[in-house]
Amino acid sequence: FPVTIDGHGKEKYITIFSNTEAQALQKLKDIKNELLENELLVNIYGPFFSSKKVSDKTFVATSRFGQTMVSGFGVGTQVRGIRFGADRPSKIILDDVEHSEEVHSELLRQKLENWYKEDLTYLGAPDTNLHFIGTVLHPESLLCNLLKNPNYSGKVYKSVISWAEREDLWQKWEEKYVNLSNLSRFDDAHDFYLNNESQMLSGTKVLWPEKSSYLDLMKRKIEIGKTAFLKEDQNSPLPSQDALFQKIHEFHITEYGLQIIATKEIIPMSHLRYYAALDPSAGDDAPKKGSKGDYSCVLLGAQDLKGRVYILEDITKRMSPTKTIDALFEFCERQYIEKFAIETNLFRNLLLPNIATAKKQREAERKAAGFKNRGIKANLYDIVNTENKKKRINTLS
Repeated sequence: FPVTIDGHGKEKYITIFSNTEAQALQKLKDIKNELLENELLVNIYGPFFSSKKVSDKTFVATSRFGQTMVSGFGVGTQVRGIRFGADRPSKIILDDVEHSEEVHSELLRQKLENWYKEDLTYLGAPDTNLHFIGTVLHPESLLCNLLKNPNYSGKVYKSVISWAEREDLWQKWEEKYVNLSNLSRFDDAHDFYLNNESQMLSGTKVLWPEKSSYLDLMKRKIEIGKTAFLKEDQNSPLPSQDALFQKIHEFHITEYGLQIIATKEIIPMSHLRYYAALDPSAGDDAPKKGSKGDYSCVLLGAQDLKGRVYILEDITKRMSPTKTIDALFEFCERQYIEKFAIETNLFRNLLLPNIATAKKQREAERKAAGFKNRGIKANLYDIVNTENKKKRINTLS
């Protein structure tokens, strides 16, 4: 094939950055394999390497247009001053450098941004090409900030380019699709879609229809949840202050069991397994002047045979540790609870002994009052949370 000089041999040193060095080196390996095994490239440019033994961390590719070095690094690596001969990096590629969990930490976001501004942007020359590729994982992520930076030219890709005009029909389809009490829900939802397809697709446009249709994407949104869908498929993560749980499913307690209002399904109480949780605070009934104090929460829930979880009772208010423990045992006395989770991050060595003392005292009071079974069945276990609270709530949603 005829090959012109124009457009070739312009990059002298290419650096690739990923969140970890292993990820960057995998991308480097893919490029190396392409240069070794792609016969069309070799036919046009000639062999790029004198030997098939090529380094995994950095290599130099040679053609009749010159030499180019390619190197891979993990994010945060100190790379100031690196060169290939007299040349600084002429192309810098950042591919998924942000971590899906660390991005929720303000401290780690700031650390990454400082490295980018103070180290990476000084790595190349004035004419260096810089490409930042990835998913917008957080409204205050580095990638999101660069998209707003006037010195950068950016483009955001969304799986759904335009949404359906008839959201009411999609809502009815979704109600059929997620109705777990209907064993034919998939068939019923699909029949509804086929009967209303033209109206349901009116106004819709997707980025890659050959890979995922609008229907496929709506199913995916249900599967992974709105929050994850907006982040992973739409590059539009919800702001931190937005409500994550936007649809509340309500139920009644009837003489026949627990009835879901939307579907009229009745779950017999004998099909429920009960669980509870306690999130205590160190506050008291009369917080100091200028402070409202923190809330304690005691929660009673149940799970049915299909794995669905129901919130049966919620006591969330400012109360002293003593009153919080009283609420805990009131739950245990009214209902057998298979597991009672207690967060003990702040005062594990204080709270658990106090609960044990309170249990003995209440059992003694029950014995004095003439209860035949004076024991209190409380399957307590403690939880120490180490992850960021906002991230835990995101995960739960």
